[in-house]
Amino acid sequence: MLAQLTPALANTAEQLYSPNAAEEVHVKAWTVVNYNNQDVDFIVYVDDDGTTWDDTTTVFLGSVTKSETNPAGDLSIFMNDSSGSIGFESDDVDVTITIWGVVYDLS
Repeated sequence: MLAQLTPALANTAEQLYSPNAAEEVHVKAWTVVNYNNQDVDFIVYVDDDGTTWDDTTTVFLGSVTKSETNPAGDLSIFMNDSSGSIGFESDDVDVTITIWGVVYDLS
């Protein structure tokens, strides 16, 4: 597991993950779990050199049904800039996103 986030605010993008200096990260998959009794829409963003989380950095728009887990499937994103980041936004705070991948030490 690379990172996990339960958002503090609905409809607000928050940082999920950023690689450390001298690392290359291969993000391979994510899962979103919904703890609410209503469907929740979510967005995953990737900005390879900053924290801009908007339409230009959106990599996935999804929805998870009430009280279910929705694996978004396989993903292949490489990141090697410590100023880059993955952001997450949902329309409810009763969700948790988890991402998995591999960290390569480049030092």
